[in-house]
Amino acid sequence: MFASVVAALTVLTMATPAQADRRIVTFTYANAYTGKCLDVSWANRDNFGPVNQWDCYGGTNQQFQEQWVAPDTYLLRAWHSGKCLDPRYGSTSSDVPVIQYDCHGARNQQWRRLWKQDNTFLWQNVHSGKCLEIDVIRNTGALQYDCNGGAFQKWRYERSFTY
Repeated sequence: MFASVVAALTVLTMATPAQADRRIVTFTYANAYTGKCLDVSWANRDNFGPVNQWDCYGGTNQQFQEQWVAPDTYLLRAWHSGKCLDPRYGSTSSDVPVIQYDCHGARNQQWRRLWKQDNTFLWQNVHSGKCLEIDVIRNTGALQYDCNGGAFQKWRYERSFTY
């Protein structure tokens, strides 16, 4: 399965938006520490909908479309709602929840994928410079925190879906 995800990423990341084929590919992201997937809680469709982690099952609230902004920089659009991942109120502080909000494409909704040597990656917010992290200590869900490359910030591609 990893090979098919890499193949899909290669096609999507090497083509410019004008060249990309018209199929839509979505991905699920599993946290490297917990093995659970990034998940918009309760398949919420509202602005400020909370983002957490849950057992990976491939639901549309666990699927994210990577909308190209620049090389390795994307809007992460929740497939079930069409909304983008966004630090609450566009904050640049650490420990701020990551929520979903109407996509507007500003820097607070742009996420840079930083590959690690172990085939995992970090999602770094372009506006804040902070990384997407799962708070497993307090169980408060997804938040942005100073990038440290720790296991709570590392993600891997779990599955891909083509529509």
